[in-house]
Amino acid sequence: MISAYWIVKHGLSKERLLQTSGAYAFCTTTDPKIACVYAGLNPARGAPVLLGLKVPPFVLQDFRINEPPWVLECMEDKAYEFLPETFLRMNTVITDLSVREVTELDLPFNQ
Repeated sequence: MISAYWIVKHGLSKERLLQTSGAYAFCTTTDPKIACVYAGLNPARGAPVLLGLKVPPFVLQDFRINEPPWVLECMEDKAYEFLPETFLRMNTVITDLSVREVTELDLPFNQ
């Protein structure tokens, strides 16, 4: 939870990401059920939360066509992994940031 509120206030930070054991990218998904699973697996620990945000499609496309790509797409999870190289630009284009705690009612039964 602390990490999510920190991102809302200060933006994405490579230095902060690298302080989290096992973290290599800012991982997101467009599927709310998978987001709840990700929240529970967050290596930062603490209460799981969902961080809502919007990224303009043209920015996402720019990151994907970079060589090598700065954002990786996982079709199975409807997920995007934003590498630290994206953070400066992401911090200028992200809109509609929100934080919501995940409750047991949010978690899918099959997980």
